[in-house]
Amino acid sequence: MNCIICDKEVLPLYPLEGRHDPENAMWDGAVVDRIEAGFGSIFDTDTFLIAICDDCVKKKGLKPINL
Repeated sequence: MNCIICDKEVLPLYPLEGRHDPENAMWDGAVVDRIEAGFGSIFDTDTFLIAICDDCVKKKGLKPINL
């Protein structure tokens, strides 16, 4: 996978084997998760697996939210 912002390669800390879900894996210096496009987007109802490296999270000033 590659970071969707800077295109840096994002690698898992351990090999992904079998049916392991990528968004539940441990990634080396990145956030990896699935996102679903909502209504209003030309991609509505589509699901994407994306990666954002930790450097880009810091550069963009993103902050965690408490749900």
